[in-house]
Amino acid sequence: GFLLATLPLLVDSPRPLLTAWLPVWPFVFDTTITLARRAHRGENLLAAHRSHLYQRLTQSGWPHGRAAILYSALALAGVIVAVPMSTGVLSTPLPALTLLAAGSALLWMLVRWQEARRPTQTVGVMPSGGADHA
Repeated sequence: GFLLATLPLLVDSPRPLLTAWLPVWPFVFDTTITLARRAHRGENLLAAHRSHLYQRLTQSGWPHGRAAILYSALALAGVIVAVPMSTGVLSTPLPALTLLAAGSALLWMLVRWQEARRPTQTVGVMPSGGADHA
């Protein structure tokens, strides 16, 4: 949270918020989607759960390492777009917006496809007293 709040202040770019968020966009997207889905379902947003996209991927059969590599590759794609934006080489936000839209859609579709192929083993809110450390 602190990184997301302060990074735009440190980035010297015409679009500091977009440039600063690009390296962490997969995590911002995952958290935003998870909170929106849980709020829509009326779940307690402060209760422990296992409904982040990366958790849903692993619960449906993806190895943790593969999910970590996927999120790292998506973050790296954000860095590849953010660097030319921050240096002024890339003056239009179109590549960044395309990455965010296409990457988010692909990540969402991958999770849904994987869940359809192999139903999740555990979904939703954790049993009381449990803490999710995964």
